[in-house]
Amino acid sequence: MPAATGEEDIRLLAAISKSFIAEGRRAHVIHEAYHMLFSLCNVHNCVEVANEVWDDVKARVDGTVWSPDDRRIRRLKRLYAALLYKNLLYEQLADFAEDSPDHMVAGLYALASLYKIGTDEAFARASALYCKMEAEAASESDRSKPRVPQRYHQIYALFAMRVGELGLAHDVLWEHTDGKSPIHKCLKLDCLVRSGHLDHAVDYLASSLVGPSYPYLPYELVERLAEQVKERRSQQPDSSIPAEWEALLPQLNPIVRIDKTLEQVVLEPKKARMPVRHRTRNEVV
Repeated sequence: MPAATGEEDIRLLAAISKSFIAEGRRAHVIHEAYHMLFSLCNVHNCVEVANEVWDDVKARVDGTVWSPDDRRIRRLKRLYAALLYKNLLYEQLADFAEDSPDHMVAGLYALASLYKIGTDEAFARASALYCKMEAEAASESDRSKPRVPQRYHQIYALFAMRVGELGLAHDVLWEHTDGKSPIHKCLKLDCLVRSGHLDHAVDYLASSLVGPSYPYLPYELVERLAEQVKERRSQQPDSSIPAEWEALLPQLNPIVRIDKTLEQVVLEPKKARMPVRHRTRNEVV
């Protein structure tokens, strides 16, 4: 099969892949051709071709080539969803995920897309999609479907905090807790800070986040907490929170903090994490 180097070549590859179906080639041969096609659409950012090809693929998810539960079709869906997200086609991606019988396949990109849209309507759609994924994961009729990954919970909780649904965010984060994920811990801390539970936030920071095993803490989150401590000191001079906070500062020094917001850390792909750097205690406050 020729190597595709641009849109014209990718269209040629699309025609070849389609001819495999007409010729009655074996299912795995057809799938590998389409997998290569969607991969190259991602590499060369050919959204128009991918849209056309996906319309053709949808017509084949009827048992002739792929069945709706075929794991191979999920691979194609993920590649297509990644391409839509990369091109900021958030509405199209959300529609794609909502129309899919397996919502979790493109659910990660869809939740991130709805977060990017950011409206109350988008949050309502995200809530509906999240509930469907939870129901799919809890279904006993299909053991092949995995539980909802932590990133899905994290994006949904971040969205809930963004629209002021702090109680919902708290429930999601604490119900689906992940003791090993630094992102999850940061989200919990942020939820406590945004909710005004400063005493619990400082306690949580002391018990769960500080230590050599904790890799990073976004600077903006620490700064937000420091501002609340300063406000508490001015409003309640006898409060013990400022002293507890100051006692934590030396322990914050060895923690690596990234020059990215919590939102950026949650939404960016795992393999695209940016380099980190240290800050001094003076920079923290």
